[in-house]
Amino acid sequence: MISRELKNIFSELSKRLDKSIILLYTFFMKRIIYLLLLLPTLLLAGITGKIAGRVVNAETGESLPYVNVYILGTNLGGVTDNEGYYFILNIPPGYYNIKAEMIGFQSVIHEGVLVVSDRTTPLNFSLNPIILDIGKEVIVVGERPLIEIDRTSKISIVTDREIEKMPLHTVSDILASQAGVTTGAGQELHVRGGRSGELTYMIDGMSVRDPLFGNFACFLPSSSISEMVLLSGTFNAEYGDAMSGVVNIVTKSGEIDFRGDVGYSSVNIVDSPYRKKNALAEDKYEYIPQDVRDYYDVLSLGSFEGYLTGSIPGLRNTTLFVGGKHIAENSYLPFGYTLERNILTKITTRLRNFNVFLSLQGGDGYYQNYSHSWKYRYDHYPQEEKLIHREAISIRHAPNERLFYSMSLSSFVNNNLLQVDDKLPEEYESGIATDLEFYTEGGGDYSLYRDSKTGTVSSNGNLTLQLNNRHQLKTGFEAKRHNLYLCQMSRLVVGGPYQYQEFQHYPIEAAIYLQDKMEYDYMVLNAGVRFDYADPRANMWKDITDPSSGLVQADKKIQLSPRIGLAHPVTDRTVLHFAYGHFFQNPSYYCQYTNLDYLDPELLVNNVIIGNPSIKAQKTVAYEVGLQ
Repeated sequence: MISRELKNIFSELSKRLDKSIILLYTFFMKRIIYLLLLLPTLLLAGITGKIAGRVVNAETGESLPYVNVYILGTNLGGVTDNEGYYFILNIPPGYYNIKAEMIGFQSVIHEGVLVVSDRTTPLNFSLNPIILDIGKEVIVVGERPLIEIDRTSKISIVTDREIEKMPLHTVSDILASQAGVTTGAGQELHVRGGRSGELTYMIDGMSVRDPLFGNFACFLPSSSISEMVLLSGTFNAEYGDAMSGVVNIVTKSGEIDFRGDVGYSSVNIVDSPYRKKNALAEDKYEYIPQDVRDYYDVLSLGSFEGYLTGSIPGLRNTTLFVGGKHIAENSYLPFGYTLERNILTKITTRLRNFNVFLSLQGGDGYYQNYSHSWKYRYDHYPQEEKLIHREAISIRHAPNERLFYSMSLSSFVNNNLLQVDDKLPEEYESGIATDLEFYTEGGGDYSLYRDSKTGTVSSNGNLTLQLNNRHQLKTGFEAKRHNLYLCQMSRLVVGGPYQYQEFQHYPIEAAIYLQDKMEYDYMVLNAGVRFDYADPRANMWKDITDPSSGLVQADKKIQLSPRIGLAHPVTDRTVLHFAYGHFFQNPSYYCQYTNLDYLDPELLVNNVIIGNPSIKAQKTVAYEVGLQ
């Protein structure tokens, strides 16, 4: 009786939550459109960090109140309290010069101080008293600390300066170079032994993961990355829908002075020994070497990448960043290629304590992977076409030095087409001919055609409040609405019958969280809780084991996830950390929606894999202990 009442309560809450999410989208869409009409040039986004520390008298060690501490070249800064403590919030990641000054004391500048998103950079000052202001300043060159006191879990940080030195082209290549990340046979990424679909990817705080299949679905020039953070193992309550880790990318904003850069690199400078007839051994069948230039108009093989940044003439306080990349490479193996073209444009306007960013991103890609079995019939092996575009607007406002909030709205479209030589499903050639190692003449086409189109509109917001020198509160929400379309033809076994499916669904997701970062000299504690909600908005059998049991609305997925992380500095070179948390990830929508046309018992046939929109969400409880 009690369980039935609880079920009715949750059912009513789910209905109300559905309506609330729809109203939430209407609310923010109207206001974002209003802002776009009134403020067409005011655009900003991003993830931010914090600087905190203490200012003391260099001769006596006493605290200095009312010292001005600010970031040169920006309008960000703070003033020390009666005990000499200060903090600066809402700082985009990057390298900065920080100045502390006070009448009667010699000013000090720390140069090259690194700020990381969602982290606190400790920075203390010692000021020498002077009788006369002689106009000289003490310059201190900043160094990256050996340990990070507030690191409560495993984290890898890659800055733009480090990326510039890497001979790597893509986000996946950069991630694969990090400790704990491995690459599978299909070039998929695995973090600390987890499955490839257990990662979530974010650009400027907005998700860019393919909701159908769960992979990274966005092009991004590496020259446009300001910072890339990989959170593996456990992470704070503000992050969700992931089991193994979170990839958080912050893109660059425009600078006041004009500058740019163009670079070229290539892995095809030396011809591959496998891309010629009778390579290493005599060919069993006729082999014709393949080149990406046989299919597309490409002037030269290699990777061209560059960016341009500067102020926009005629628009005050408004800067522009444009980054682009063009890659055309042949695989090192007997066939296969990659062709990618993408561009990112970001407009930034800063008006005292009110900032806005607009990001426009687009690109297309064309690929063919290598399969040894299809070496002599690669023209019957599928090629992939990919088209993406992303639009995002973010507004951030800091009413005072202790409080700031941000609101974001984004649209992300990801279209993928996997087919053999521009053929429609009905044009595929059937047949099977093989010598057990290679497919031979008459072997037909590879048995997969897939046309997927996904669109995600998402909004999120967060509020950060520095209560005092010890407590920093952060709360926020996230809401998503997906438009998922799939047309697919495949067969389970070689030579078996083709299976065809086509569907379109509109699932929704939402989450809210609250966390507190407590910072003491002897300990940093992150404590928070997150609530996740997902509604597949589809039907499923009432009894999963009985197709004749009738259809009911699929179960909604709900979880409350507590998170806690603790870091304790044992010495000035050693920090012990411990983390515990509950984690939630919604299953890929392909697994939920595949072949739902066969839910009708009269249409059900053998050898058909049917998805389950009522499948329970993936959940795990993780513990982590580490030493840095």
